[in-house]
Amino acid sequence: MLPAFFITVLFQISYIDYYKRQYSIDIKDLDQPLLINRPKIKSASEQEVTKLICLIPELCMMTGMTDTMRSDFRIMKEVTKIGHSVDRV
Repeated sequence: MLPAFFITVLFQISYIDYYKRQYSIDIKDLDQPLLINRPKIKSASEQEVTKLICLIPELCMMTGMTDTMRSDFRIMKEVTKIGHSVDRV
């Protein structure tokens, strides 16, 4: 079962309920582990705060490009076109 977290000091909610209420998404795999990231501390003011980014695997998508994709001229040409069209918007 996915754990719960605190929205405020007094209010605790499960990830399942949070995604249902906030985004109308039903989490299907209730036994999946959370993916947890601990971001690097960037400033002195962040020294005292522990930040965790918790992701639900079934809602995540892999991004990026493989070495094979990067070495393919046609793919890189298309990516460049898309990137330039986004910059103009």
